[in-house]
Amino acid sequence: MPRLQQLGPHSLTDAELARWVFGKCAPEQLSVLRRCYLNQRWDAPVPGVNPVALRRVQAWQHLARRWTQQHLQARPLLADTPSAARYLVQTLAHRPVETVLVLMLDAQLRLCHTHELTEGSVREARVYPREVVRAALESGATSVVLAHNHPSGNAEPSAADHALTERLEQALTPLEVGLLDHFVVTRSWVTSIKFGTSTATGLELCSY
Repeated sequence: MPRLQQLGPHSLTDAELARWVFGKCAPEQLSVLRRCYLNQRWDAPVPGVNPVALRRVQAWQHLARRWTQQHLQARPLLADTPSAARYLVQTLAHRPVETVLVLMLDAQLRLCHTHELTEGSVREARVYPREVVRAALESGATSVVLAHNHPSGNAEPSAADHALTERLEQALTPLEVGLLDHFVVTRSWVTSIKFGTSTATGLELCSY
C-alpha cells in the first residue's frame, strides 16, 4: 500500500488499516474487530476474517505488553511515566470488572513482579491492607505501586480510593515498604491519586 509507506498510518482510514492487517474488512466487521481490540479478546471467530490474522494480532498485543514490562524492569518505574501508563492500560483497561494490581519494585524502583490482588464487581473491588502487606513481604519488594481500573470510564479517584491509599501507607510505612503511588486506570486516562496528575492513554477516541 504505497500511501501507508509514503505518508504513514495516519493517512489511512480505519477500514483501510483493517484491510491492510486482516486482508479484507467489511463495515460491519470493523465494529466487531474494534470490540475485540478494546476487550483484548480474540478467541471468538469474526465471520469473513482470517482467524490466523486474529491470532497474530492477539500475539502482537501480548508481545507488546511483555516488552513494556521488560522495559520497566530495566529502569525506575516512575522515571518513564508514559511506559508505566501504557503497561497499566495494556493490563487493566479492558477488564470488565474492577481489578487490583500490586506492582512490586526493587531497591532501584524497577518492576520485579506484578501481583493481581483481587477482582470485584463493575463498581468496586475490596482490598485489605494486610493482603498488600503480605504480597510485598513475600516478594521482597522495597516499594509498591497499587493500580486498579474503573470499568465505568470515570478516571476520577473516589473517596474510597483516597482512603485506601492512606490506609496502605499507614500499614506499609512501619515495614519500610514505600507506597509510591496508586493509579486509577481507564481506557482514556491513568490518574495518579498521590499526585493528582493524569496521563492520556491514546485510546480516548475509541468507542464501541
